[in-house]
Amino acid sequence: MPSLYTFNDPVPSGFDVPLKRMYWINGSRISSTGAASPPPTWPVSGILSEWSNEDWYNTHEYMATLALARGDDLIFVDAEAIPFTNINYSNLIYAINGVRAGHPSAKIAMYYGPFLSEINRTTLNTQVATNFNALVAEQAGFADLYNLLDYINMPSYLLGESYVQRDFDYMTGQKLVAQAAFPNVGRIYSVWGVYHTSFNAPENQTISQSVLRDYANLATSDGKNVAIFAPESNRDGFFVNLLHQIIHAALKVIDADDYRNNGRVTVGSGGKPRSFNIIDTSQDNVVNVRANNDIKRHN
Repeated sequence: MPSLYTFNDPVPSGFDVPLKRMYWINGSRISSTGAASPPPTWPVSGILSEWSNEDWYNTHEYMATLALARGDDLIFVDAEAIPFTNINYSNLIYAINGVRAGHPSAKIAMYYGPFLSEINRTTLNTQVATNFNALVAEQAGFADLYNLLDYINMPSYLLGESYVQRDFDYMTGQKLVAQAAFPNVGRIYSVWGVYHTSFNAPENQTISQSVLRDYANLATSDGKNVAIFAPESNRDGFFVNLLHQIIHAALKVIDADDYRNNGRVTVGSGGKPRSFNIIDTSQDNVVNVRANNDIKRHN
């Protein structure tokens, strides 16, 4: 069953559809676990750069048992917290193997890591078009790491309205490379319902519904599971519902901006039509989509 996961813990409330909790092993969780009541196998040093391969294995094995006790079925290993280079990433291998030992039935993904880490978005788009086979061969050199995962994370944040097409091309390009380099590993997209302002998009830029529609389609075009980062804007309810509609109904998204004045539209895929009521969609920023229900105001 596909799911909408959230990096937030606890799971944010106020959405019309359920968001599912994951267990994210990031730097703050490592620190807080070590400061609480860690097991005897926990590293003595508080300086992560001093930890050995075995230390990373032991810490991740223990935290995976905490995820198992909570009933979490997806564990994200955050490689930003783990020292590695694209030449020596053994710490990551030990960490992932530790998770597998601590929670054998969990699905494992990794945030960040060596995959495409030294290629910016514009360069990737160019290389996919002009040098695809060589790019795939280079990334396949990380197979000993990525073949340990259930999902390769596809970081898919939009960096501003003037970069939308480039970012969409990047989402497609990284998917193509991952499919070719690691054909037996799934993919999960991490998305954000607002422009990622850390990368210079003005904070007053709101993503339009038409862009969110295309964004949601791309993020669910492969593997269906999606991880949502930090729902935090008045547009997030609309975006979350779009994602939910696609992964649970496998439907083409209908952009509410296209339909006005209490109309009714039938959509579907694979010859299976489905109906939606469209109710007063004239205000661009207050619309939610509900599969087999209606589009309602969301204040």
